[in-house]
Amino acid sequence: MRLILIILISLFFNMSNIFAEESYIKVIINNTPITKHDIELNKAMYIKMNNAKNLDAMQHKQLDQMILDQIIDQTLLFQHAEALGIEISDEEMKNTIITI
Repeated sequence: MRLILIILISLFFNMSNIFAEESYIKVIINNTPITKHDIELNKAMYIKMNNAKNLDAMQHKQLDQMILDQIIDQTLLFQHAEALGIEISDEEMKNTIITI
C-alpha cells in the first residue's frame, strides 16, 4: 500500500511538471518550441541595445509581439536553411561577427 502511494505521488509531481513546461511554451514552429523565456531574453537584449527604457504597458505588449514575430521568422528561416542543407562554417561566422 505504501509503495502504491509513493508511486502515485511521484506520478502526480511528474505530471504537474509536464503541464508547467507546456504552459511555458508559447508557440511551436514545426516541432521547435518557442518559450516565454526565449521571448524574455530577446526582449531584454532589444531593450538594452536600443536603450528602450520606461515603456508603458501597451509598448511592452507591442514589443512582446514584435519579438515573438522575429523569433518565429528566424526559426522558420533556420529550418528552411537546414532543409536545403545550407551550413555556415565557424570561419564564416567569425568573419561575419568581426565585420559587425
